Amino acid sequence: MSASPKDLPGGEVNEPEGGYVSNRIVMFKSFEEADEYNYKQAAGLSPLQHLSNTLELIKMIYADELKEGSEIDNRIYFSA
Repeated sequence: MSASPKDLPGGEVNEPEGGYVSNRIVMFKSFEEADEYNYKQAAGLSPLQHLSNTLELIKMIYADELKEGSEIDNRIYFSA
């Protein structure tokens, strides 16, 4: 049985940080409007945040390969 918000101190539910950019739901009338919103959100991120997001995505995609340990080289190389 989970606790309801009114049972918790302060009446608020605390969620872990991480996957949520915002705690509100945004509705769009078209896909173009949604794309424009996403582009504006991405443009507002710092370069360091973009790199952090990219690294997290790479870790998620290659989680199995990274768990294998010393069998493979766990370095990520970027080539021009």
